[in-house]
Amino acid sequence: MFVQRDPTPALRPFVATLWAQRALDRTGSELSLEALRAAGGLEHVLPTGALHLVFRLGSSSLRVFDPSGDERCFAGAVIGGARAKAYRRDVTSSGDVVGVQLRLGAASLLFGGSATELSEAHTSLESVWGREAERVRERLAEAPSLEARLDRVEAALLARVASATLPRPEVALALRQLQAGSSWADVVTRSELSERRLRSVFADTVGLAPKAFARVVRFEAALRRLGGTGSAAQIALDSGFSDQAHFQREFKEIAGMSPGTYRRRAPTNRHHVRG
Repeated sequence: MFVQRDPTPALRPFVATLWAQRALDRTGSELSLEALRAAGGLEHVLPTGALHLVFRLGSSSLRVFDPSGDERCFAGAVIGGARAKAYRRDVTSSGDVVGVQLRLGAASLLFGGSATELSEAHTSLESVWGREAERVRERLAEAPSLEARLDRVEAALLARVASATLPRPEVALALRQLQAGSSWADVVTRSELSERRLRSVFADTVGLAPKAFARVVRFEAALRRLGGTGSAAQIALDSGFSDQAHFQREFKEIAGMSPGTYRRRAPTNRHHVRG
């Protein structure tokens, strides 16, 4: 069973969506990376540029693999930092989960410090919130329904953002311009900050350097179009790539697969590709 909803109005400047899932909690021996690959138990998680917070309420752990195959396991509550490249995870283990997708720039408001400290990685929430992370997880596990779990995670987040302010206006403007397809040079020209200062505050707020974020924006535009029937050349042009070769090269570098492979696998959720 799965439910998803928009956050309460007070959270909407900081949170994009909330979701909760109930599943059988399966435990047992862990498969090797090779066995997972052979059994189809791996999933490519493609970057969105945003940060995610997930509370795993059962006994199962999140197993993630970097491109070299090195493995890390996380139990409990986990922060998924902003990424510019895909990672792989084990999907053979499941359990009850509550998730939050944050809006761009909200990471430092909820977790403090620079968002770059969380980027390209998973981080235990306990290392940031301390004992409060486990207390929130326990309250979520005790909730009588999935909707009640969403109510409780909202309450925990509201307590965190009660005195928070929105991202710096210079960063908010830069985000809008990059998402609209402006070049970084144009963004800098329109800003009152120096290029160096704007790049620094942007990375601290978002978790990705401006040019890395712009690559993710372009990649996201291509993902949306790959669900249609357009040619690779047309998708490259419409998504802001210089040519088809640039599109093919950059897509594979970010996603870990070619656009053709992505299209053949036809994922129901464009950011989660089995295999």
